[in-house]
Amino acid sequence: MKISKSPSQRRSEGFKFAGDVVWVGISGVLISCFGVLTLPALTKSYGTEQYGVWVQALVTVGLLTPFLNLQLSTAAVRYFAGQTDQKLRGTFGTLLLVLVLFSLPILLISVLAKTDLAILVFDNTKYSLLIPVIFLWAGTASLFTYTASYFRARRRLRTYSIFQLVSSGSQVLLLIVLAVRGFELLSIFFSQIAVYITCIFAMLTLVAREIGLRRPHIPAAKKYLRFGIPLIPTAIVNWILASSDRYFIVHYLNLSQSGIYNASYSLGSLVSLVFTPISFVLFPFISKFYEHKELQKVKNYTEYSTRFFLATAIPATVGLYFLANPLLKSLTTSTYAIGGLLTFLVAAGTVFFGMYQINVYHLLLKEKTVLLPLLTVASAGTSILLDILLIPRIGIIGAAFATVASYALLGTAVTVWTYRNFDYRIDFVFLSKSIAASVIMGICISVIAVNNLLQCLLIVCIGSAIYLVTLFLLRGFSEADKTLIKELLQGIKNAAVNRGA
Repeated sequence: MKISKSPSQRRSEGFKFAGDVVWVGISGVLISCFGVLTLPALTKSYGTEQYGVWVQALVTVGLLTPFLNLQLSTAAVRYFAGQTDQKLRGTFGTLLLVLVLFSLPILLISVLAKTDLAILVFDNTKYSLLIPVIFLWAGTASLFTYTASYFRARRRLRTYSIFQLVSSGSQVLLLIVLAVRGFELLSIFFSQIAVYITCIFAMLTLVAREIGLRRPHIPAAKKYLRFGIPLIPTAIVNWILASSDRYFIVHYLNLSQSGIYNASYSLGSLVSLVFTPISFVLFPFISKFYEHKELQKVKNYTEYSTRFFLATAIPATVGLYFLANPLLKSLTTSTYAIGGLLTFLVAAGTVFFGMYQINVYHLLLKEKTVLLPLLTVASAGTSILLDILLIPRIGIIGAAFATVASYALLGTAVTVWTYRNFDYRIDFVFLSKSIAASVIMGICISVIAVNNLLQCLLIVCIGSAIYLVTLFLLRGFSEADKTLIKELLQGIKNAAVNRGA
């Protein structure tokens, strides 16, 4: 028999969801701020070619990590939440051992084939010594991702966020110190690896104290591998969508152009700060609701998540168009400031990718993982084709156009599937008002001169105020929205009072 919940219980779920989103969002913002700090440290210390080498190393780690991880981190989030401590203590260690055993021969291959791989990654054999280090970096990143998934699956998001903040902050701090003191990139690579290893041991110690660890039993991993392995092609294809354009830029143009492109791409992808905490928190929540047959809650949480994401991401995209050049000049050198169009296109593509990230979990709920490779391969094929056609003709701006087109295809396809299978709705009236308010905001801030980073931050505040006031005047907020905001603010206030007491 289905037990109905009181209004206070339903509100507590909403407060928990909103609180987790805020917590993960704040940590995500701080981590992104850490990442932004690497721009001046690297671009001003090493020049465009060496920064291009760093970019290629990062995107290669991004390619290898989901492959070496066997997507067992996603499987962990899907299944660990419903397991008892007794069952989990055996499963956790088993999957960890599987990842270690799988990574070792891959690392050996990287040593034996480092010259050929250097040509593929850098289009230059003089960086061949970096290849095994990059593979080791990816291996430790995959173990870190899996180990941290334990805390996400158990909805220990504060603990998860703390480890993410510590690892990212430590990596960036070491990077800045080493870059400013003139160390080679190889030293920076090893510093990233060292931080991952330290955090992995710290997390394993905490897991062992909480649930204990039993002797691994490899056959028990079959269920998780069956779920995770079909997701590997999807993860790799997602990498193609997000990062393969750097490879095409390197081979069609050069490492310097890859570095210049990545600087603008980094700004445009800041829109991911909006959807990342939402989708991150949304998955374990709707997984729980789906397992308990509470489909209306799955629908409601998805619709409000989408609404909030679009209401925030659209004005952010418009604002980045006008602030791209001042930000790049402040954070890097004038070489990297090439106008706002590239950043705008990347940001627009990131909006579509955000729609994909919020809705893709619904395929996982229905265990339709076999559909993901079909959707993502079509999108990646579009990206590759457009990169080949456009980059030789119009340079790095062609890669940005390819990003928008491929993400638009992917985001639209997954959203339509969710719409048909979960009775999912998008409020297009609200969407049109959000776009109108964003355009008005953009016109207003376009007439204000911006010359430094402090002025950029001031414009962000002014633009946000203009957008919110305009959206309010256009009656973009419904009565339900206002009630929900009041309840969430009251819940946050009550929580603060209780803690203070």
